[in-house]
Amino acid sequence: MSLNDESRPAADTPGGAPLAAERNGRVLILTLSRPDKLNALTPELHRLLHAAVIDAAQDANIGAVVITGAGRAFCSGGDMGGRRDSAGAAPTLEQRADEHVAADAAEDVEV
Repeated sequence: MSLNDESRPAADTPGGAPLAAERNGRVLILTLSRPDKLNALTPELHRLLHAAVIDAAQDANIGAVVITGAGRAFCSGGDMGGRRDSAGAAPTLEQRADEHVAADAAEDVEV
């Protein structure tokens, strides 16, 4: 995806790309384009979105970025459909926070 395109409609996603970019003057509009999955984030979509935002931040011709979703939802969160099991998955934010709380409590107990 090139941010130099002056205008490429979001509905014009090549090959069913999960992210579309449209320029309107100095505004970059990024559209999550997985309406059948309520625009749930996949690793690929996350990478594309991250790269587009980083590129926009480095482009002096972009003054604002709008992130929107195709269809009836903005984004339903992470796409859990592709996960086979959660045993090997990275810990969630809540699990990491619980680990920090437990570690802090253990430090308080040590004398």
